[in-house]
Amino acid sequence: MSSRDEAVMAGEARKAGRIGVVLVLIVLFGVGGFIAGRLNTRDHDAAPATSAAPSTSAVVSSGSSGAANTVKKLDAAQVDRGSAEAVARGAVQIMSTWDTSIDSDEAAALQRARELMNGEAAEKLPESGMDDRFRWPADAEQKSAVSSPEISDYPISTNYADGQRRPTGPGSETKDYSVDWWWVGADGSQTKSEQRRIYTVTVVNVGDRWSVAQWSYRPAKKDGV
Repeated sequence: MSSRDEAVMAGEARKAGRIGVVLVLIVLFGVGGFIAGRLNTRDHDAAPATSAAPSTSAVVSSGSSGAANTVKKLDAAQVDRGSAEAVARGAVQIMSTWDTSIDSDEAAALQRARELMNGEAAEKLPESGMDDRFRWPADAEQKSAVSSPEISDYPISTNYADGQRRPTGPGSETKDYSVDWWWVGADGSQTKSEQRRIYTVTVVNVGDRWSVAQWSYRPAKKDGV
């Protein structure tokens, strides 16, 4: 073999070696990219399982802060003014639902029932802070409690209350209700009040629209009046 032939064969061998090295590098890069991609996909798929779980503080917070909000607070605008029963009972429910976290005393609830009253009854409503009779128990105020009234029909209806004659006639009705209530605290506690009241409400009809003309209440015993 001549020197020229040997030189040609050596060049081809070097060329083949370089090609082999390049192929090895390509394979290595490909395998490394595949592994990195799989690891990235696995981490990405696992992330939502961690972020979707609610924190303990969020669960406790939502459970305790909404406790007092379970008390149904009737709005005077929702009462059917075409029904004497709806107006009388609705007025009693509003007047006996007290929120110690925002109300100064019971008089604030009376003011919320103003929309259901005629002019004369509305003018006689007491202002908040003017009468100690309208204060609620200290422990209810400490818990920022809301009263949840239980209203039932009282079987003894009368046209007299507080020594005054109640209106009578086809355009007026007088209704009596027995009211017990629970104190529902912002912490979720519920305490049955030891008190009971008998509300007497007279409603009058003017233009097919019922309004409270007079109202009063008196304390009652748990086992009777």
